[in-house]
Amino acid sequence: MKKGILFLVMFCVTIVSYAGKYTGTYSFNKGLNKANATIYVNHYKDDSAFIYITAVSGMPDFNTLDFRGFIAIYDNVATYTFKNNCSIQFQFLGNNLTITEDSLCHLQCSLAAKYKKTSPVLKKSSVMVSDYVEKQGVIKTDMVEVYKIPLLESELALTLSKETPVKMIDEYKQFYLIELKNKQNEFLWVLKKNIQIIK
Repeated sequence: MKKGILFLVMFCVTIVSYAGKYTGTYSFNKGLNKANATIYVNHYKDDSAFIYITAVSGMPDFNTLDFRGFIAIYDNVATYTFKNNCSIQFQFLGNNLTITEDSLCHLQCSLAAKYKKTSPVLKKSSVMVSDYVEKQGVIKTDMVEVYKIPLLESELALTLSKETPVKMIDEYKQFYLIELKNKQNEFLWVLKKNIQIIK
């Protein structure tokens, strides 16, 4: 019996030590009017993370790139492949994240750089770089679930009541990324079907 309890405790500790290990905000900035990028990582499961990236190329073009998606992590490495077969690799090491791109990548704004973990907490910047046209809406019904990442199996952040006003600032598949007046720095995702667009 004692061995069984000990095994269960060790198993739980192992899960905790992995899930969330890489969660945080990572950034690099080459200086005024030069390339910079921020990567938000939600390491929600031992082998999985959701990433949200905003980047600017700097002078003279100031090209922007905003990207979001899921990555599978093996040991401390993950790879994401775009539709054009461009692959980028993420390597986590301590408080650093290094991104490399293969020869097929010709992104408007290169992500290849060494990023420093600036915070272990996910706090959305108030000046997110995105081409998305913001919308206003209200919650359709009571007790609408709000998720920390755009995945139904993920952790809930809160619930919202009917007629709660929301601002949609981005979207991913069947989810909207919303902004609330009292929670502007949090990543909050709601199913599109639960929001009535008003303008």
